[in-house]
Amino acid sequence: MTGWVREGHPADDTTKLATEISAAVAKVCEIDVERVLVVIQPSPARFAVEGGRVLPEPGQEQAWFAGDTA
Repeated sequence: MTGWVREGHPADDTTKLATEISAAVAKVCEIDVERVLVVIQPSPARFAVEGGRVLPEPGQEQAWFAGDTA
């Protein structure tokens, strides 16, 4: 399982996310968690676009949702 996060999130949060995804995949697929590989790849928010808009940096989400940023 691969995933992506915006750079700037705390490393512990990303590790927790990977662990929780691993457990969920194992449960849904009914396999041992030892058979699951999860890789979370970080990159700058500006490298991703959603709905035609560049994603906000971590902590800037409220302004982004309000449409106050590009």
